[in-house]
Amino acid sequence: MIDNETIEGYLMLMDRPVETLDEGLWRLDDSADGVPPLVVRHDPPIVMLRVSVMAVPETGREALFRRLLELNSSGLAFGAYALDNGTVTLVDTLRAESLDFATLSASVDSLLLAARELYYELHDTQTVGE
Repeated sequence: MIDNETIEGYLMLMDRPVETLDEGLWRLDDSADGVPPLVVRHDPPIVMLRVSVMAVPETGREALFRRLLELNSSGLAFGAYALDNGTVTLVDTLRAESLDFATLSASVDSLLLAARELYYELHDTQTVGE
């Protein structure tokens, strides 16, 4: 089983700013690129990755939700878009038991790339249909 020390070592190898928030909880924050921080949480037997993208708007929800479903089917290599307490979130869960650097790195890269590429599109989608 992968432990917190190994996961933190993998995160450090990614050459991104990493902050330890608590035991088994890290934030990767390269805010210079405008992308919200990615949070990694080790809660055995899983490792969960999350990026909060935006608040769910009061108007234009149908267009936004449609686009999120489209992106889930074709726009992500790892993870999915989800709704969490009124927030659009990119999430991925990985099995800690078989986690290696390549898998964690691919998941982080996929989520951050999706957040970076689609951040403005999703914000623009909320104005559709108003």
